[in-house]
Amino acid sequence: MVAANGAASNGSARGQPSGAASGRRTEPAQSPRSPAAHVSSNSTPRDSSGYMAESSTPLGYAPTSRPGDQTNATQSSAHALSTSKQSTPAAQLSSTLSKNVIMPAKDSPVMLKTSSVVITDTGDTAPGAEDVVENANVDTHIGLRERCAMFFGKKKEEKEFREIQLNDPDVGDHFINNKVKTSRYTLLTFLPKNLFEQLRKAVNVYFLIVAGLSWWEEVSPYDPLGTTIAIIFIITISAVKDAVEDMKRHKEDMLLNETLMASVMQPDGSFEVKQWQHVRVGDFVKVEDEEAIPADIVLLYSSNPGKNCFIKTTSLDGETNLKSRSVVGGLGVHDPEDVLKLEGLISCEHPNTSLIRFQGKLDVSSDLSTSGSNTESSASTLTATVRPLSITEMLLRGCVLKNTGFVIGVVVYTGQESRIMMNASAPPSKRSHFEKFVNRQLIIVAFFQALITFGSAAGALIWRNNNENAWYLREDENGDSDFVFFVKISITFFILYSYLVSISLIVSLEVGKFIQAYAFIDRDIEMYYEDTDEPTCARTSSLNEDLGLVSYIFSDKTGTLTQNDMRLRHVSVGGLVYGSSDFKIEKAKYSMKTLDIAKAFDKDLAFLLAKRFGDDEEKAAEAAKVEEFFTILSITHEVLVQREEEGSMSYHGSSPDEVALVEASSLLGFRFHERDASTVTMQNTWKDENNSAKYKVLCTLEFSSARKRMSVVVEDSEGNVFLYMKGADAALIPRLQDPDSDVGKRVRSQLDEFSTKGLRTLIVAKRQLGMSEWRDWEARYQETASSLEDREEKMEAMAEEIETSLELVGGTAIEDRLQDGVPEAITGLLEAGINVWMITGDKQETAINIGISTGLLKDPSSLLICNASTGEGAREQLEHLLSRLNEEEMEHPELVIDGGTLSVVLGSASESRFVDLAVVCTSVIVCRASPLQKAAVVSLIKERTCKTCLAVGDGANDVGMIQVGDIGVGLYGREGRQAVNNADFAIGQFRFLNKLLVVHGHYFYGRLAHVIKYAFYKSGCFAYVLFYFQFSCGFSGQALFPSIPAAMYNVLFTFMPIFIVSLVDKDAEPDVILKYPGTYNAPASSLTAVTFWKAEIEAMVHALPVYLVTLLLFTWAGDSNDGNGLDTIGTAAFAALSLAVFVYLAIDVRSWTRLTFSTTAASFLFIFPFLWVYPIFYTDDKGITNDGTAYFLFRDPRFYMNMLLVSSLILWHRLTFRFIRWYWKPNDSLLLTEIEKVEAAKKNN
Repeated sequence: MVAANGAASNGSARGQPSGAASGRRTEPAQSPRSPAAHVSSNSTPRDSSGYMAESSTPLGYAPTSRPGDQTNATQSSAHALSTSKQSTPAAQLSSTLSKNVIMPAKDSPVMLKTSSVVITDTGDTAPGAEDVVENANVDTHIGLRERCAMFFGKKKEEKEFREIQLNDPDVGDHFINNKVKTSRYTLLTFLPKNLFEQLRKAVNVYFLIVAGLSWWEEVSPYDPLGTTIAIIFIITISAVKDAVEDMKRHKEDMLLNETLMASVMQPDGSFEVKQWQHVRVGDFVKVEDEEAIPADIVLLYSSNPGKNCFIKTTSLDGETNLKSRSVVGGLGVHDPEDVLKLEGLISCEHPNTSLIRFQGKLDVSSDLSTSGSNTESSASTLTATVRPLSITEMLLRGCVLKNTGFVIGVVVYTGQESRIMMNASAPPSKRSHFEKFVNRQLIIVAFFQALITFGSAAGALIWRNNNENAWYLREDENGDSDFVFFVKISITFFILYSYLVSISLIVSLEVGKFIQAYAFIDRDIEMYYEDTDEPTCARTSSLNEDLGLVSYIFSDKTGTLTQNDMRLRHVSVGGLVYGSSDFKIEKAKYSMKTLDIAKAFDKDLAFLLAKRFGDDEEKAAEAAKVEEFFTILSITHEVLVQREEEGSMSYHGSSPDEVALVEASSLLGFRFHERDASTVTMQNTWKDENNSAKYKVLCTLEFSSARKRMSVVVEDSEGNVFLYMKGADAALIPRLQDPDSDVGKRVRSQLDEFSTKGLRTLIVAKRQLGMSEWRDWEARYQETASSLEDREEKMEAMAEEIETSLELVGGTAIEDRLQDGVPEAITGLLEAGINVWMITGDKQETAINIGISTGLLKDPSSLLICNASTGEGAREQLEHLLSRLNEEEMEHPELVIDGGTLSVVLGSASESRFVDLAVVCTSVIVCRASPLQKAAVVSLIKERTCKTCLAVGDGANDVGMIQVGDIGVGLYGREGRQAVNNADFAIGQFRFLNKLLVVHGHYFYGRLAHVIKYAFYKSGCFAYVLFYFQFSCGFSGQALFPSIPAAMYNVLFTFMPIFIVSLVDKDAEPDVILKYPGTYNAPASSLTAVTFWKAEIEAMVHALPVYLVTLLLFTWAGDSNDGNGLDTIGTAAFAALSLAVFVYLAIDVRSWTRLTFSTTAASFLFIFPFLWVYPIFYTDDKGITNDGTAYFLFRDPRFYMNMLLVSSLILWHRLTFRFIRWYWKPNDSLLLTEIEKVEAAKKNN
């Protein structure tokens, strides 16, 4: 684009030498979405002589190229989307990078930091506009080598901008290399680093202290070997899991660093093939078609005639459509070797996380000869000119070059400083409900342990002082004072009672949840979306149980509840509506006659376009308006056209709205034909199918969620300059010259009517610019574009200046159809007792209509609607709605509130009244909400209600609330994978959310609750038996159970049964649970502080018969009996305890399977050979062995009688309480089990 593409004589008008290049700069085949400023110009700054000098467009603006290089631009653009297979290295790279990169959002003007989440506010969202959120938690993982390099000679950059001198062989020495590192460990660092990670877990520290103290022979009641083996076993399991995961990361790093190769230009013009890790800042890198970009580079040369290239950014943002990038304009680079002649300085921003924004400039000081091939006019000579740089001249690492011969660029960011690696961070860490619950209970258990520890120590001290005959406890024998004795014996009891906490609990939970996620969620064929080949995926297993606790769901609308598959349904032109609700224009084909399609769409429209109104001037004026309307739709977009071999064509773009408008316009006769670097060509088939109209694109003011509009400045064949704009009504109406005209009122009324039908609306407007006005604005724009300070704000101000005094042309209404199964899914979720909120940027009428069609709103006639523009007004409305709610006693109250009201409510005194109203409503719709408000609402409800909140969305504008929610769910959508890559769970369709929560959440919560209660129960039983034994041994701290069986109790004997139960136990089959969604929260009552301590009390009670029955049976014959020693009683009690805890588990298991039965039986039976064999190989530190104890016990009938009596007592106790609960107060889980039995019996009969 040039400083006024409006006239070819601009240069001569200002004294430009004859034959000089016009300097005209134009838009490329496609420009990506831009950041906050969103303005691009196809013009250039003037140099000191007043001539037009070519320059690249600045930050966030449409890329440019020289008209002299556009000979075959049409063929380049037409070929841009041709199908081609991706090379294996590029495919591997894309797959590797997509696993490691968390996608940031696209725009981020205003930021609010909540915990570890940075939420971006870009203003109110309108239909068709998507806001974004950017995660600022970036772990760059800079390795030790890079840190040392930066410390010794490679200092941290202290300048305001990064500076890179072109063709300086030493410039790369000042920056880090291109090696990337996503792995966490090396062979040398694995042991210390992983041990440090393991010791960050409080439970591991606890048992490590216990194991360490057990080596103090004077105080330890156990042989230290058993306790040490147990903690080593637990830490080893976690370490092996971490090692396996890190080995995968090492392989991926090796692929990136050593396997992939790059061509680096040498001083003599040749290319040397190097590993990616050896590419340096300042290198000129050659990338060929289908190859991945090895580092972040600025594009200097492209083999495409249009001086642009096409890239696929799937590994960065998940989007599959191609994007266009342009060569830095005005450099005079015609051949690859010309880049070696460049002398200049690149000044750019320091490394950051933005994937859609780059700010820099190129100060060129060299003179490139115009002789040789591809000679240009003298205008190509460069003398100290400045070229602004933006993302449109950047190729980011990880992108794949497509449909382009080759490109050459200069490297500006490498390795960990490349944009894709700067974004390689994990989503915010979230703690599950059970994790927080267990931590709270552990504190209480620890307090209780301290209580019985000091109580037992006090008992030992009393026993010691009151039993003088106990010579072995007297002070003059061991030399300890009462205080020292009390401290030592307290440590003894601390070790003895450490079994109150299960050493295997954390490992069993972590491994169990990992298998749950991998085996049950990831492999659930019923949650597989065949259309996109996407299975449901658990991106984390730490939140499994929270799926069964959800109280609130916050859902986006577009792409989440709807398909994000846009189709034009109506248009309003000049206050007249065209379009038929009975005709689906997407079903039309290009093989059909345009007239037939237009008739089916609207007969009146066809009548006007076919010019069948004779000399009727009024109809002629209407026809002219309609033609202008569809012409604007055909050229104001960023869509690419793809032509197939058979001659058909299709449109592709990042915005489904734009594609829908271009496709519909094309079918109605206004066909977007092609785009090259400077023009857009469209055909009006109503005039002449062979006649094409070309429009010179002078400037593009790109769409963004903050602007909510897009504009292009074009010059038609007659030299007239127009600004065409389309966008949300909230953005365009204030910019209209006469918004209250009759036509304006009619169009707005019609758009409101469309909104009530659930359609998405946009407004189309125009403005004719005088040539002098355009040139003056363009000159000031280019001056602003050359600045690096506050460039975005200045460019946005320039856009605001020209986008005024618009003339309303018309409006569009687009349908976004609901996804399959959404109404049924929402109905099921509501029946499950979950409050569902829909938070959208659409208009209120559209949001309400979608709420009705989805079943979210059951009674629209009694909606509670809150719309206010002031804080006082919002307070009054909220008070009124609360009083109305109390007076009318609504059964299912439903609330609708808009973003404007929220803006004055959030953070004010009315906030609590809003929460009071919202929490009693079964459904809430928030419309016109920005991403900041989405996240703020989720955070507010989560904090005020302390209930589990789930947020679900499909776009970058949903990232904020996904990260803030207790559970974040992302949908594989059409807008990339930003939502998925920041989510905890990923699904293909909203309807899958029903089974994810109602079935899997139901199962996971019940199973893991059982694991926690049982783990503390069995550990408590063990510890309380030891506590009771102290009354028989004078509180000496003597252990009843042998050391090795005691150490293996939690990690071996009782581990597998409850682990298997955590995977397969269930109260009913999935179809029964889905049939009765009201039982969703049935397991929620199975683990509370009450039920937890009830299990702990049961452990205390059940430990009593274990000890007393064993003691009575094995001491009735007198102490002289050879088989009644401590080892005998301890081993018998251990066997009885093991059977007792298995009986307890058997009663609580809700569904017995072969796996459950075999694992439980095998675990118990394994005790007998273990007790027989281990004494043969083990002798404690005092030289004592239990060899022969098992031989004696297994022949003694009292051994088996003891197990039966103890188990019978526990069985009687458990069955009694179970019967009482079954008969008088059955819970939902028991009812589900009975219902399933009844339905199974009916099927069998």
